[in-house]
Amino acid sequence: MINTRRTFLSFAATAFAQAAEPQLAVPTYNTLSDAEEVALGRQIAAATERDLPVLQIAALDNYVNSLVAELGRRSRRSNLRYTAKVVNTVDVNAVSLPGGFLYVFRGLLESVQNESELVGVLAHEVGHIVGRHSANQMMLNFKARQLYEVVRKNLELQNTVIPQIIEQLGGAAVVLANLRYGREQEFEADMLGFYNMIRAGWDGDGMTSFFRRTDLSKRGEANWLDDALATHPSSAERVQRIRAEAAQLRMPADLRTNSLSFQTMKLGLRLLPAPVRPRAKR
Repeated sequence: MINTRRTFLSFAATAFAQAAEPQLAVPTYNTLSDAEEVALGRQIAAATERDLPVLQIAALDNYVNSLVAELGRRSRRSNLRYTAKVVNTVDVNAVSLPGGFLYVFRGLLESVQNESELVGVLAHEVGHIVGRHSANQMMLNFKARQLYEVVRKNLELQNTVIPQIIEQLGGAAVVLANLRYGREQEFEADMLGFYNMIRAGWDGDGMTSFFRRTDLSKRGEANWLDDALATHPSSAERVQRIRAEAAQLRMPADLRTNSLSFQTMKLGLRLLPAPVRPRAKR
């Protein structure tokens, strides 16, 4: 039997030694500690779950969380605990919050054709967390509204200050919709996710095959997620960059594309009532 752990450790010591994985940098305006970032994410997550129809199916949660947890362990912020919940709408998307909280929309689970495609999207969202993109953007928005110090001082306190601020800003959906990542942040999340999914043992082609089939920036039905996706670079650009990076690496031969667990998940989804339609913009 192949020693998979040794294979990937050897791969990391050879191929990755010459690769250009993005270097992490925290802007000076984001002074959150990891614990404070987790506390911020937890507050936003609580508000988010009051707005979204979260599915509560143990087998589905366990499967998605097993993928996210493995990506988290192999990420460059492996000290965080990464968790995911499934949202019962037709949106083909996933969303990440500061501190390791992810939401996977049922439309995405139904759209992906194999496990590596799903992992590619999840790895991209983990990449946003690793790069602190959502935390940076939220704290910049709070600073612009002169709320930075108030938010930071109350993050780890058991009070209602943060929920009240979220409501004043229009609710969790509006806070998420205002996460307008720049193109380079999107490319960085792609690249961090690409390296991460390979380290975790999945075929990086899953990320590019999903982008080729699905352009997340062009969807037919307007809803509150569209604003957050408006600045995404085109799928063609993303595929081109990832392929150029992959061409410089020596890939191990035993990267995973699919699994029995993935097929079981897809079968289980077919047995559920239809998901709800996305909500209109506020």
